Amino acid sequence: MFNQLLFYIGTYLLLLQSRNQVSVSSTMMTTTTEESAALQPYFDFDVPRNLTVTVGQTGFLHCRVERLGDKDVAWIRQRDLHILTTGASTYTSDQRFQVIRQENSVNWTLQIKYPQVRDSGVYECQINTEPKMSLSYRLNVIGNTLIEPAGQENDIHTSENRRIIVETDWTDVLTSRLKIKRVVQSDTGNYTCVPTMAKSASVYAHVISGEHPAAMQHNAATKVSRSFLLQAMYILILLGQVTSLKPHLLDFSKQKARLFASGASDIR
Repeated sequence: MFNQLLFYIGTYLLLLQSRNQVSVSSTMMTTTTEESAALQPYFDFDVPRNLTVTVGQTGFLHCRVERLGDKDVAWIRQRDLHILTTGASTYTSDQRFQVIRQENSVNWTLQIKYPQVRDSGVYECQINTEPKMSLSYRLNVIGNTLIEPAGQENDIHTSENRRIIVETDWTDVLTSRLKIKRVVQSDTGNYTCVPTMAKSASVYAHVISGEHPAAMQHNAATKVSRSFLLQAMYILILLGQVTSLKPHLLDFSKQKARLFASGASDIR
């Protein structure tokens, strides 16, 4: 009877010890897993991941990796799973691809020089963890001959001291204005509208001086009104076609003379 009691007590103590060991082991595993997760690198999701460029315009895909530690970052082209770069090294014979990273920086930027339409697609920024972590980026390369200028009058005639205004508006997305107040002969020259998503469109302004400015102003007013109306309509059509290809930039430049103008470009 006494021996049987000792047996039960011993069995109970063994079970209790086994449970404590399992509990300690489970706690250690949980702690280890949490510590491992806390040390894992992670992506910054606040960077833009959809880039649109025109043919020949250098593109940059920015990948930010925090807490990288001893891991490496690679850029992979998804369509053929080709490894373009790993760390600071390039693994493609195509010299247009290069990774840019300053020392101790969290930014791993893939630079694509002279991109072509065929380069469009998905690119992955990948960390060599186990399992691997990756973040996808989309590159859109648009041909710079996508929009061809339509035929329009490119000459504007006006007399001195008149005020020329060109205004183009399109659905609250882009507003641009070119104004020349009190023009003088030195304002004669070529003015070019240069959108990044289409070919440029130019207009040549002739400033005329004469002995009868009143008559010339009257005649010039007719030409200015007609020419600028056609030009404004053309720019509107152009902007209507390129607005869907955001982001874009509209710039007015004068090629031959000094510009007395106030220009505004507002892209929302």
